Amino acid sequence: MSKLVFEVSWPTLWRIFAFAIFCVVMYLAFETFLVLLLAIVISSALDSPVNFLKDRFNVPRILGTIFIFGVSFFLILSVFYVLLPILFSEIASLVEFFTGLNIEFGDSLIIFENFKTEFLLPDFNEIISSALKGSVSIFGVITTILSTFGFVISFLIVSFYLTLNRDSVEKFLKSIFPAEIENNVVNIYYRARKRIGRWLQAQLILSFVVGLIVFVGLSVIGVRYAFLIAFLTAIFQVIPVVGPIFSGLIGIIIALTTSVPMALWTLGVFLLVHLFESNFLIPLFMRKMINVHPVVVILSLLIGSQVAGIVGVILSVPIAVVIIEIIDAGDVIKKSRPKQQELNL
Repeated sequence: MSKLVFEVSWPTLWRIFAFAIFCVVMYLAFETFLVLLLAIVISSALDSPVNFLKDRFNVPRILGTIFIFGVSFFLILSVFYVLLPILFSEIASLVEFFTGLNIEFGDSLIIFENFKTEFLLPDFNEIISSALKGSVSIFGVITTILSTFGFVISFLIVSFYLTLNRDSVEKFLKSIFPAEIENNVVNIYYRARKRIGRWLQAQLILSFVVGLIVFVGLSVIGVRYAFLIAFLTAIFQVIPVVGPIFSGLIGIIIALTTSVPMALWTLGVFLLVHLFESNFLIPLFMRKMINVHPVVVILSLLIGSQVAGIVGVILSVPIAVVIIEIIDAGDVIKKSRPKQQELNL
Protein backbone atom coordinates (compact mmCIF):
# COMPACT_ATOMS: atom_id res chain seq x y z
CA MET A 1 0.00 0.00 0.00
CA SER A 2 1.54 3.25 -1.12
CA LYS A 3 1.85 6.12 1.28
CA LEU A 4 0.80 9.64 0.42
CA VAL A 5 3.55 12.17 1.01
CA PHE A 6 2.82 15.90 1.11
CA GLU A 7 5.75 18.25 0.68
CA VAL A 8 5.35 21.91 1.55
CA SER A 9 8.16 24.32 0.77
CA TRP A 10 9.22 27.11 3.09
CA PRO A 11 8.08 29.88 0.72
CA THR A 12 4.61 28.31 0.66
CA LEU A 13 4.54 28.14 4.47
CA TRP A 14 5.57 31.80 4.72
CA ARG A 15 2.82 32.76 2.30
CA ILE A 16 0.24 30.83 4.29
CA PHE A 17 1.48 32.47 7.47
CA ALA A 18 1.33 35.92 5.82
CA PHE A 19 -2.18 35.26 4.56
CA ALA A 20 -3.30 34.19 8.05
CA ILE A 21 -1.86 37.40 9.51
CA PHE A 22 -3.62 39.38 6.77
CA CYS A 23 -6.98 37.77 7.68
CA VAL A 24 -6.49 38.59 11.37
CA VAL A 25 -5.56 42.20 10.57
CA MET A 26 -8.59 42.56 8.28
CA TYR A 27 -10.82 41.23 11.07
CA LEU A 28 -9.40 43.69 13.59
CA ALA A 29 -9.37 46.57 11.09
CA PHE A 30 -12.89 45.97 9.76
CA GLU A 31 -13.41 49.55 8.58
CA THR A 32 -10.17 49.47 6.61
CA PHE A 33 -11.36 46.27 4.94
CA LEU A 34 -14.62 48.00 4.01
CA VAL A 35 -12.68 50.94 2.53
CA LEU A 36 -10.67 48.53 0.38
CA LEU A 37 -13.78 46.68 -0.85
CA LEU A 38 -15.63 49.90 -1.63
CA ALA A 39 -12.60 51.23 -3.48
CA ILE A 40 -12.39 48.05 -5.58
CA VAL A 41 -16.09 48.34 -6.48
CA ILE A 42 -15.80 51.99 -7.52
CA SER A 43 -12.53 51.49 -9.39
CA SER A 44 -14.12 48.54 -11.23
CA ALA A 45 -16.91 50.83 -12.48
CA LEU A 46 -14.51 53.63 -13.48
CA ASP A 47 -11.97 51.36 -15.12
CA SER A 48 -13.96 51.03 -18.38
CA PRO A 49 -14.25 54.78 -19.14
CA VAL A 50 -10.59 55.31 -18.25
CA ASN A 51 -9.58 52.50 -20.62
CA PHE A 52 -11.86 53.97 -23.29
CA LEU A 53 -10.09 57.34 -23.11
CA LYS A 54 -6.71 55.64 -23.23
CA ASP A 55 -7.50 53.30 -26.16
CA ARG A 56 -9.69 55.62 -28.23
CA PHE A 57 -8.07 59.03 -27.73
CA ASN A 58 -4.61 57.96 -26.47
CA VAL A 59 -5.12 59.86 -23.18
CA PRO A 60 -2.51 58.96 -20.54
CA ARG A 61 -4.01 56.86 -17.77
CA ILE A 62 -3.27 59.40 -15.05
CA LEU A 63 -4.99 62.21 -16.99
CA GLY A 64 -7.93 59.95 -17.86
CA THR A 65 -8.31 58.92 -14.21
CA ILE A 66 -8.23 62.54 -13.04
CA PHE A 67 -10.77 63.53 -15.72
CA ILE A 68 -13.20 60.68 -14.92
CA PHE A 69 -12.98 61.33 -11.16
CA GLY A 70 -13.49 65.06 -11.73
CA VAL A 71 -16.56 64.52 -13.92
CA SER A 72 -17.98 62.00 -11.42
CA PHE A 73 -17.54 64.45 -8.52
CA PHE A 74 -19.13 67.25 -10.51
CA LEU A 75 -22.16 65.13 -11.40
CA ILE A 76 -22.59 63.86 -7.84
CA LEU A 77 -22.32 67.33 -6.32
CA SER A 78 -24.70 68.73 -8.94
CA VAL A 79 -27.26 66.03 -8.18
CA PHE A 80 -26.99 66.67 -4.45
CA TYR A 81 -27.21 70.43 -4.89
CA VAL A 82 -30.27 70.29 -7.17
CA LEU A 83 -32.19 67.24 -6.00
CA LEU A 84 -31.65 67.05 -2.23
CA PRO A 85 -33.56 70.29 -1.46
CA ILE A 86 -36.50 69.03 -3.55
CA LEU A 87 -36.39 65.66 -1.81
CA PHE A 88 -36.30 67.14 1.71
CA SER A 89 -39.05 69.59 0.78
CA GLU A 90 -41.36 66.79 -0.36
CA ILE A 91 -40.58 64.71 2.73
CA ALA A 92 -41.42 67.65 5.00
CA SER A 93 -44.57 68.35 2.98
CA LEU A 94 -45.65 64.70 3.22
CA VAL A 95 -45.12 64.65 6.98
CA GLU A 96 -47.07 67.90 7.32
CA PHE A 97 -49.85 66.44 5.17
CA PHE A 98 -50.21 63.40 7.43
CA THR A 99 -50.43 65.66 10.48
CA GLY A 100 -54.12 66.03 11.26
CA LEU A 101 -55.21 63.74 8.39
CA ASN A 102 -58.44 61.83 8.97
CA ILE A 103 -59.11 58.64 7.00
CA GLU A 104 -62.43 56.85 7.23
CA PHE A 105 -62.76 53.08 6.91
CA GLY A 106 -66.43 52.28 7.39
CA ASP A 107 -67.35 53.04 10.99
CA SER A 108 -63.72 53.44 12.01
CA LEU A 109 -61.82 56.71 11.95
CA ILE A 110 -58.05 57.02 11.97
CA ILE A 111 -56.82 60.38 13.23
CA PHE A 112 -53.26 61.63 12.69
CA GLU A 113 -53.73 64.85 14.64
CA ASN A 114 -51.09 63.83 17.18
CA PHE A 115 -48.57 62.76 14.57
CA LYS A 116 -45.20 64.02 15.76
CA THR A 117 -42.51 65.28 13.42
CA GLU A 118 -39.83 66.01 15.96
CA PHE A 119 -38.09 62.73 15.19
CA LEU A 120 -37.68 63.88 11.58
CA LEU A 121 -36.91 67.53 12.31
CA PRO A 122 -34.95 67.62 15.57
CA ASP A 123 -34.62 70.75 17.66
CA PHE A 124 -31.00 71.77 17.17
CA ASN A 125 -31.22 74.23 20.06
CA GLU A 126 -32.08 71.33 22.34
CA ILE A 127 -29.13 69.32 20.96
CA ILE A 128 -26.75 72.24 21.60
CA SER A 129 -28.21 72.74 25.09
CA SER A 130 -27.75 69.04 25.88
CA ALA A 131 -24.15 69.20 24.69
CA LEU A 132 -23.42 72.21 26.90
CA LYS A 133 -25.00 70.48 29.89
CA GLY A 134 -22.88 67.39 29.33
CA SER A 135 -25.72 65.09 28.28
CA VAL A 136 -24.09 64.66 24.88
CA SER A 137 -20.34 64.12 24.58
CA ILE A 138 -18.89 66.84 22.34
CA PHE A 139 -15.70 64.80 22.07
CA GLY A 140 -17.73 61.80 20.92
CA VAL A 141 -19.52 63.86 18.28
CA ILE A 142 -16.26 65.36 16.99
CA THR A 143 -14.65 61.92 16.95
CA THR A 144 -17.55 60.48 14.93
CA ILE A 145 -17.40 63.34 12.41
CA LEU A 146 -13.64 63.03 11.98
CA SER A 147 -13.89 59.25 11.69
CA THR A 148 -16.54 59.51 8.97
CA PHE A 149 -14.54 62.18 7.15
CA GLY A 150 -11.41 60.04 7.32
CA PHE A 151 -13.36 57.03 6.04
CA VAL A 152 -14.58 58.98 2.99
CA ILE A 153 -11.17 60.51 2.22
CA SER A 154 -9.43 57.14 2.54
CA PHE A 155 -12.02 55.52 0.32
CA LEU A 156 -11.56 58.18 -2.39
CA ILE A 157 -7.76 57.99 -2.27
CA VAL A 158 -7.69 54.20 -2.49
CA SER A 159 -10.27 54.24 -5.31
CA PHE A 160 -8.16 56.72 -7.25
CA TYR A 161 -5.00 54.68 -6.72
CA LEU A 162 -6.64 51.38 -7.77
CA THR A 163 -8.06 53.01 -10.90
CA LEU A 164 -4.70 54.54 -11.75
CA ASN A 165 -2.69 51.38 -11.07
CA ARG A 166 -4.98 48.55 -12.14
CA ASP A 167 -2.32 45.83 -11.59
CA SER A 168 -1.61 46.77 -7.96
CA VAL A 169 -4.16 44.29 -6.59
CA GLU A 170 -2.80 41.61 -8.92
CA LYS A 171 0.70 42.08 -7.48
CA PHE A 172 -0.68 41.94 -3.94
CA LEU A 173 -2.62 38.71 -4.63
CA LYS A 174 0.44 37.08 -6.18
CA SER A 175 2.51 38.01 -3.14
CA ILE A 176 0.23 36.30 -0.59
CA PHE A 177 -1.03 33.23 -2.48
CA PRO A 178 1.06 30.18 -3.38
CA ALA A 179 2.48 30.04 -6.91
CA GLU A 180 0.34 26.99 -7.72
CA ILE A 181 -2.93 28.89 -7.40
CA GLU A 182 -1.93 32.53 -7.91
CA ASN A 183 -2.96 32.53 -11.57
CA ASN A 184 -6.40 31.14 -10.72
CA VAL A 185 -6.82 33.75 -7.96
CA VAL A 186 -5.83 36.60 -10.29
CA ASN A 187 -8.20 35.34 -12.99
CA ILE A 188 -11.05 35.18 -10.47
CA TYR A 189 -10.27 38.73 -9.37
CA TYR A 190 -10.29 40.13 -12.92
CA ARG A 191 -13.49 38.29 -13.88
CA ALA A 192 -15.23 39.44 -10.71
CA ARG A 193 -13.94 42.99 -11.18
CA LYS A 194 -15.27 43.07 -14.74
CA ARG A 195 -18.70 41.75 -13.73
CA ILE A 196 -18.92 44.12 -10.76
CA GLY A 197 -18.07 47.12 -12.93
CA ARG A 198 -20.65 46.17 -15.55
CA TRP A 199 -23.29 45.52 -12.88
CA LEU A 200 -22.72 48.87 -11.18
CA GLN A 201 -22.82 50.78 -14.47
CA ALA A 202 -25.98 49.00 -15.65
CA GLN A 203 -27.67 49.36 -12.25
CA LEU A 204 -27.04 53.10 -12.08
CA ILE A 205 -28.37 53.64 -15.60
CA LEU A 206 -31.38 51.41 -14.99
CA SER A 207 -32.25 53.13 -11.69
CA PHE A 208 -31.92 56.59 -13.25
CA VAL A 209 -34.03 55.76 -16.32
CA VAL A 210 -36.79 54.02 -14.34
CA GLY A 211 -36.88 56.79 -11.72
CA LEU A 212 -37.08 59.45 -14.44
CA ILE A 213 -39.93 57.64 -16.25
CA VAL A 214 -41.87 57.22 -13.00
CA PHE A 215 -41.40 60.91 -12.14
CA VAL A 216 -42.62 62.05 -15.58
CA GLY A 217 -45.57 59.65 -15.54
CA LEU A 218 -46.73 60.58 -12.03
CA SER A 219 -46.25 64.29 -12.73
CA VAL A 220 -48.41 64.05 -15.86
CA ILE A 221 -51.35 62.49 -13.98
CA GLY A 222 -50.91 64.93 -11.10
CA VAL A 223 -49.75 62.68 -8.23
CA ARG A 224 -48.40 64.60 -5.27
CA TYR A 225 -44.85 63.92 -4.08
CA ALA A 226 -43.97 62.46 -7.49
CA PHE A 227 -40.27 63.19 -7.02
CA LEU A 228 -40.16 61.37 -3.67
CA ILE A 229 -41.90 58.32 -5.15
CA ALA A 230 -39.58 58.34 -8.16
CA PHE A 231 -36.52 58.61 -5.88
CA LEU A 232 -37.68 55.60 -3.84
CA THR A 233 -38.36 53.71 -7.06
CA ALA A 234 -34.80 54.35 -8.25
CA ILE A 235 -33.37 53.21 -4.91
CA PHE A 236 -35.48 50.03 -4.76
CA GLN A 237 -34.41 49.05 -8.28
CA VAL A 238 -31.36 47.40 -6.74
CA ILE A 239 -33.67 44.77 -5.18
CA PRO A 240 -34.83 42.45 -7.97
CA VAL A 241 -38.55 41.56 -8.28
CA VAL A 242 -39.49 42.80 -4.78
CA GLY A 243 -38.08 46.33 -5.09
CA PRO A 244 -40.31 47.58 -7.94
CA ILE A 245 -43.39 46.04 -6.26
CA PHE A 246 -42.61 47.73 -2.97
CA SER A 247 -42.01 51.14 -4.57
CA GLY A 248 -45.24 50.76 -6.54
CA LEU A 249 -47.18 50.05 -3.35
CA ILE A 250 -45.74 53.18 -1.75
CA GLY A 251 -46.82 55.26 -4.75
CA ILE A 252 -50.33 53.79 -4.75
CA ILE A 253 -50.75 54.39 -1.00
CA ILE A 254 -49.67 58.03 -1.36
CA ALA A 255 -51.98 58.50 -4.36
CA LEU A 256 -54.81 56.89 -2.41
CA THR A 257 -54.75 59.82 0.02
CA THR A 258 -55.94 61.96 -2.90
CA SER A 259 -58.59 59.69 -4.40
CA VAL A 260 -59.23 56.13 -5.52
CA PRO A 261 -59.12 57.06 -9.25
CA MET A 262 -55.72 58.67 -8.70
CA ALA A 263 -54.49 55.45 -7.08
CA LEU A 264 -55.75 53.47 -10.10
CA TRP A 265 -53.97 55.87 -12.48
CA THR A 266 -50.79 55.43 -10.41
CA LEU A 267 -51.16 51.65 -10.64
CA GLY A 268 -51.44 52.01 -14.41
CA VAL A 269 -48.25 54.08 -14.56
CA PHE A 270 -46.27 51.50 -12.59
CA LEU A 271 -47.64 48.66 -14.74
CA LEU A 272 -46.57 50.48 -17.90
CA VAL A 273 -43.14 51.18 -16.41
CA HIS A 274 -42.80 47.51 -15.45
CA LEU A 275 -43.68 46.38 -18.99
CA PHE A 276 -41.23 48.87 -20.51
CA GLU A 277 -38.52 47.79 -18.10
CA SER A 278 -39.07 44.06 -18.62
CA ASN A 279 -39.35 44.14 -22.41
CA PHE A 280 -36.86 46.88 -23.29
CA LEU A 281 -34.57 48.07 -20.50
CA ILE A 282 -33.67 44.68 -19.00
CA PRO A 283 -32.86 43.06 -22.39
CA LEU A 284 -30.88 46.17 -23.34
CA PHE A 285 -28.71 46.05 -20.23
CA MET A 286 -28.79 42.28 -19.62
CA ARG A 287 -25.38 41.80 -21.22
CA LYS A 288 -23.95 44.09 -18.55
CA MET A 289 -25.76 42.52 -15.63
CA ILE A 290 -24.19 39.88 -13.41
CA ASN A 291 -26.96 37.29 -13.90
CA VAL A 292 -27.13 36.47 -10.19
CA HIS A 293 -30.29 34.77 -9.00
CA PRO A 294 -32.74 37.25 -7.37
CA VAL A 295 -32.86 35.18 -4.16
CA VAL A 296 -29.07 35.41 -3.85
CA VAL A 297 -29.23 39.20 -4.34
CA ILE A 298 -31.98 39.62 -1.72
CA LEU A 299 -30.19 37.42 0.83
CA SER A 300 -26.92 39.26 0.14
CA LEU A 301 -28.60 42.62 0.75
CA LEU A 302 -30.15 41.40 4.01
CA ILE A 303 -26.87 39.94 5.30
CA GLY A 304 -24.92 43.04 4.22
CA SER A 305 -27.33 45.39 6.00
CA GLN A 306 -27.04 43.39 9.23
CA VAL A 307 -23.25 43.16 9.11
CA ALA A 308 -22.25 46.69 8.03
CA GLY A 309 -25.37 48.80 7.49
CA ILE A 310 -25.56 50.90 4.33
CA VAL A 311 -21.95 50.07 3.43
CA GLY A 312 -22.80 46.38 3.70
CA VAL A 313 -25.76 46.87 1.37
CA ILE A 314 -23.48 48.47 -1.22
CA LEU A 315 -20.89 45.70 -0.95
CA SER A 316 -23.27 42.74 -0.63
CA VAL A 317 -23.83 42.08 -4.34
CA PRO A 318 -20.13 42.52 -5.33
CA ILE A 319 -19.11 40.08 -2.60
CA ALA A 320 -21.75 37.64 -3.85
CA VAL A 321 -20.23 37.98 -7.34
CA VAL A 322 -16.77 37.13 -6.00
CA ILE A 323 -18.12 34.05 -4.19
CA ILE A 324 -19.91 32.92 -7.36
CA GLU A 325 -16.71 33.37 -9.37
CA ILE A 326 -14.79 31.25 -6.83
CA ILE A 327 -17.43 28.50 -7.03
CA ASP A 328 -17.43 28.61 -10.84
CA ALA A 329 -13.63 28.44 -10.93
CA GLY A 330 -13.72 25.42 -8.61
CA ASP A 331 -16.20 23.67 -10.91
CA VAL A 332 -14.01 24.36 -13.95
CA ILE A 333 -10.95 22.93 -12.17
CA LYS A 334 -12.87 19.79 -11.14
CA LYS A 335 -14.11 19.22 -14.68
CA SER A 336 -10.65 19.69 -16.15
CA ARG A 337 -8.98 17.12 -13.87
CA PRO A 338 -10.48 13.98 -15.51
CA LYS A 339 -9.46 15.28 -18.95
CA GLN A 340 -5.94 15.95 -17.70
CA GLN A 341 -5.75 12.45 -16.22
CA GLU A 342 -6.86 10.95 -19.55
CA LEU A 343 -4.13 12.87 -21.36
CA ASN A 344 -1.55 11.63 -18.87
CA LEU A 345 -2.64 8.04 -19.46
